[in-house]
Amino acid sequence: MLLKRVHLIRHGETSANALGVMQGSGIDLPLSETGRRQAALLGLAFKDTPVDVIVVSALQRTMETASQIKQFHPHAEIVQLPQLNEIGWGEYEGKLPTPALKDLWRQWEAGRFDASAPGGESPLEVELRSVPALYNVIASHPSKTNFAVVIHGRLIRIMLASILNRNLSFMNTYQHFNTCINTLDVAVLDENESKDARLKKEFVEAITPRIGNSNVATVVVPAQDLAPPLNVAAAEMISVSGATGLVPSGTTTPVGGLAGTGSIAPPVSSSEHRNWHSNPVAPLIKDNAAPLSNANIQHPDNLVFRAVVLNDTTHLATFKAGL
Repeated sequence: MLLKRVHLIRHGETSANALGVMQGSGIDLPLSETGRRQAALLGLAFKDTPVDVIVVSALQRTMETASQIKQFHPHAEIVQLPQLNEIGWGEYEGKLPTPALKDLWRQWEAGRFDASAPGGESPLEVELRSVPALYNVIASHPSKTNFAVVIHGRLIRIMLASILNRNLSFMNTYQHFNTCINTLDVAVLDENESKDARLKKEFVEAITPRIGNSNVATVVVPAQDLAPPLNVAAAEMISVSGATGLVPSGTTTPVGGLAGTGSIAPPVSSSEHRNWHSNPVAPLIKDNAAPLSNANIQHPDNLVFRAVVLNDTTHLATFKAGL
């Protein structure tokens, strides 16, 4: 078994984020002043964290954010993938959430993952283009161990639900804030290990993921050589309430709620974010009218993911005084 580490990171704030305007893949804005500060803090957070490959979408907000990581890792390879662009919001891009858009979110919460905005994409379509792209990056870099993937909020939700749960009903249980870090371990198995369901289950259940939100974040425990077992138990929960202006309050999709409602529901428990080997039943599903995952995706048997830290924004408080 070979272990790798993947960090799924949301880009820094843009002016559209600050206003609550939908960006999607059709609005390509640079970072705002606040977003640039967030990105600088993110870069400092990765200063002493191994990074071999930096992956970005084709949108400038991810590239600008990733440049702050790159400055501390000049030898890291940059991979740009349009398959990792944000979901297309179609006619809703460039606008504040409308009643029609909120209705679309309700359809997703009811399990209609084939529903999309006019001229936009459905979660099933985004899953199909993005998840295999991540698998391909890992497979095409067999000698690389540490990946920093700077992408987008809704995309992160779709990818985590697909990779960890094989079920898009988990999508809204994953909170995200600008420059949040979601750290995943990836076990790359040999042919015999790939057939061992017990080994996969034990790998997933060896740790409990730590979850952060707008007021509480989790310290990421670096995996020095990524040799198991990881010392995740040493992580401590700390307050980031001092990062006013850097951690938005009520501006992203709340757990179990609709985006744009302006309220944050209590985070789900770590057990609800278990990998599909352990928890195949999603907490939000109400209607099986559409597939829960895209049947055209081939999840590799030799890759097993587990969450280490979800929605970590510790860096926004830890380094604020030094910026």
